[in-house]
This record gives sequence, C-alpha cells and structure tokens, in this order.
Amino acid sequence: MSRLKREDLQRKLVDLGFLTSKPFVYGYWNGYYHIYDKSNGENLITGSIRECYDYVTAFIQGMEYVIRTNKS
Repeated sequence: MSRLKREDLQRKLVDLGFLTSKPFVYGYWNGYYHIYDKSNGENLITGSIRECYDYVTAFIQGMEYVIRTNKS
C-alpha cells in the first residue's frame, strides 16, 4: 500500500460527486477526516485518510455496479 495524499481523496470525491450529483467535500477536525455533503452537512464517513479513501472507493464501485446492472 502506498501513502495516500489529500489530493488522492479529493479525486475520489470528484468521482463520487459526479455519480451522486451531490457536492461531497472533506474536512479535517480533531485528527480525523470527515467526508460530508456540502449542501446539507450530512456526514458520509469519519476516519483516517485511508479509511475514508477505501470507503469512498467501495461506495463508488457499488454505485457503478448498480448503474451497470440496471441498464439491462
């Protein structure tokens, strides 16, 4: 596993925002990253940068799977 940077997480959030049509952003408070919907403040995940990155990646893969299977 390579070391993650904030830019890596930001790229994933751009992809997530494209799939969900919601403006997801990250913040850093009290030693944790917080991924939330900027429009209403709804929290998606809180944790280390690796935890957030992995969660967002899995969330994106799940969304892509649903989109692929529902096109039939």
